[in-house]
Amino acid sequence: MIVAGIDSGLYSTKVVLLEQGRILAEAVVPAGMETADRAAERGLEVAFQKAGSSRADLRYTVVTGRGKSFISFVDEAAPDFMCLAQGMYRILPSVHSALDVGAEKSLAVRCSRGRVLNMASNDKCASGTGTYLQMVSNILGVPLEGMGQLSLSSTEKVEVDNTCAVFAESEIISLVHSKKKPQDILRGVYQGLALRLHPLLVQVGLEREVALVGGVALDIGVRRAMAQLLGYEVLVPNNPLTVGALGAAMIAEAKVERTA
Repeated sequence: MIVAGIDSGLYSTKVVLLEQGRILAEAVVPAGMETADRAAERGLEVAFQKAGSSRADLRYTVVTGRGKSFISFVDEAAPDFMCLAQGMYRILPSVHSALDVGAEKSLAVRCSRGRVLNMASNDKCASGTGTYLQMVSNILGVPLEGMGQLSLSSTEKVEVDNTCAVFAESEIISLVHSKKKPQDILRGVYQGLALRLHPLLVQVGLEREVALVGGVALDIGVRRAMAQLLGYEVLVPNNPLTVGALGAAMIAEAKVERTA
């Protein structure tokens, strides 16, 4: 019996296949300009190719993420906070605080044994999301994947503390005109981002261990800024992109077991 979890995001679609509790395959495909429905179909195709299995063996599919309402072929949709809690319990069961920073939304969850105890999100402003970092990349002309490493070479403290993405953009442009170095601006950007994310963790009930998931978790600049603010290192799963999809697959598997 194979079940699937799909996390439909702005920039990528993530798919996890489970078979009898075992992760059979994972796939991350760029969303591009195609529909959420087609991106999800393509993600499933890639995952089944990796698994060496047939889609005819698929028993149940659960979808989560921003594009979940646009995907027509799934059996069920689940909230992102529920999928995050389930996925965290599978990969980091001792961690009860998780922060998921996506392209458009930041989500904090306090959970225990896969159950959501509290959650808080910020989807009103882009300044606490991955889209904000993409904007910074465009302004500075620094590739997104290299920004974090460059920020580690900063030697001068520069504050970028505007809480609005629109005003932060103007602030960064002003710093460029003032001939501030890109690495110093980036360190300020990451520190400002951490300051905007931290209240979400406080709101749900901050615990000693915190996991950072989502595409932004791959950025060493974000990880360093969060660690400096918290006073300890944040934990990052081996594949932080697929935690939500894994949780969706776990929900699918539980549903099949209940109806068997």
